[in-house]
Amino acid sequence: EGSSFNAATSGLRLPLAGGKVAQYNGNMAEIVGVKGAKVTSIYGGKVMKISRNKVNNKYEVYIAHGEYISAYANLASVTVKKGDTVARNGQIGTVGTMVNPATMELQYKIVFSIHSPSPKIKVRASALFAK
Repeated sequence: EGSSFNAATSGLRLPLAGGKVAQYNGNMAEIVGVKGAKVTSIYGGKVMKISRNKVNNKYEVYIAHGEYISAYANLASVTVKKGDTVARNGQIGTVGTMVNPATMELQYKIVFSIHSPSPKIKVRASALFAK
């Protein structure tokens, strides 16, 4: 699924409806939004894994786009299952909550990351999304 995805893919929508990027760090992005916001796949692909984080009990979803994998962490709920094919911008779940360590306030946030098939290929999350 999504085999045309590559390191040069850009102009994608953020995976959190109404969200904005709080911080980029290499292949990762922290994206904040509003309570109950939909989390969507950045590109067409196949759900490879769904797990629960042992620390915060939130969901993590991994989607394969050809050889690339996108990961979505801190989901409150999930609307897909392992093996599902998802469309570009197709819903995969809803945003979860985290405590902002600087203010100790509750915020609605996901952590997105993208992984290439080779450590030699660097994909920067900041280059993926429409400006």
